[in-house]
Amino acid sequence: MLKDEETLSIHRSLQQKILQDLEKDTRKRDEVFSQAFELVRKRFPEPSPIQVPEPAKWPACKEYLPHVLHLEHVITNSRPPIAPSIRNARLLSDGGINLWERGMTSEGLRLLKSAETVLDRLDKDDPQLRANINVIINLLIQDQGLSHIAESKARSWRALEIRLDYARQTKPENYTRNDDILLHNAWSDYGCVLLQYNKYEEAESIFQECYTKYLQWGGETEIPYEYYKYSHHSAFCRLYHHDFAKAIQLAEVGLRLITLATGQSSAANKTKFDLACIILQSGDTQRALALHKEVLESNMRLHGKFNFLTLQSYYAVGAVNAYSGNLSEAERWMRKALALEGSRKGSWPEAANARAEFHLSQILKEQGKETDEAQKLESQSRTALARLLPPNPLEGVEPGDELALFDHLQPVFDGRFAGRTLLKYVSEKQKGSSINEIPIRTV
Repeated sequence: MLKDEETLSIHRSLQQKILQDLEKDTRKRDEVFSQAFELVRKRFPEPSPIQVPEPAKWPACKEYLPHVLHLEHVITNSRPPIAPSIRNARLLSDGGINLWERGMTSEGLRLLKSAETVLDRLDKDDPQLRANINVIINLLIQDQGLSHIAESKARSWRALEIRLDYARQTKPENYTRNDDILLHNAWSDYGCVLLQYNKYEEAESIFQECYTKYLQWGGETEIPYEYYKYSHHSAFCRLYHHDFAKAIQLAEVGLRLITLATGQSSAANKTKFDLACIILQSGDTQRALALHKEVLESNMRLHGKFNFLTLQSYYAVGAVNAYSGNLSEAERWMRKALALEGSRKGSWPEAANARAEFHLSQILKEQGKETDEAQKLESQSRTALARLLPPNPLEGVEPGDELALFDHLQPVFDGRFAGRTLLKYVSEKQKGSSINEIPIRTV
């Protein structure tokens, strides 16, 4: 409840009885739904029109999100169904966008896919809303790693097509800077999909074109989020080139700008996590470990211990300890991550869980603990790898570098480079690899 705001409560069993009665009278049900919808819509904040996280709105969003989720449940499960509308889809989309801003992947996907289903039921589409939904679903499913990369690619390209069509069909005097920002957001997002495929040179040219546009729109203090994206994404391009000094410099600029744009947010934590991963590739394990510990602490405060980002941080802290030779500490952190996933299945993507199992099995072996547990962990992880790798193969990995195969399956941002063996297999010699079906176009 917001401060000084009066509310009424109703017992859960009475709520259920009222809902059951309403299901028998669909006209009355629809009337009550409409009233509830209007009350929630009036209170739930609309997101940034250019898709910039806005932490100042999060307290109100958190207060009213349970009501959005309840409306989504009614829309999804009512029989006969609630009549679809653009406004219904937009509210569900707004809720999903807020959850994306706060790093809540599964909950955000639920609302956004329900919003998409509402749009699918309408006779007349809202292309810009559909593009918005595709953009955020794409960003959320990238956290799953390569297992969802085909859907990610399709959604990113569809959003870009919608933005391009709108730019072509709109008179110049009616085409706003926000429209142009959304178009170049879509290009930037598509560049990120290319990075997932290690197509860093093509991605880099897209990011550079976007940067040229940012310079036309204003400086860093005016549009810090746009400049953050350029710096953060370009840092990974430089990493693929093994230009560690420039990669770290760009990643540090990105962290400064995302903090300016959103404060100490989930996005800022993700950016610091990526900075730590880039620093690890340069060989500075001590600084990488310190940053990963900072991110873990902050993720615990923001998201709790079961969140995907928190589990990624547990793994990263363990991994850097392993690379530093602190095997007992590495074992402790790996066990924490796997125990949390074990107590709440589905908190972590399968590829991330398999990587932690395999890495822990190797850590145990290095300590002379050739136990049944170590064998079981290795067997389980290899089974998952055998299932996940064939659709997204990585050729030429040498014996002893098998951890690189597990790293390869992770998302570029938030995890792929939390290990140290992959980069040599996906950088300079891999420029022309594997995904000829991806359309490459200039901005």
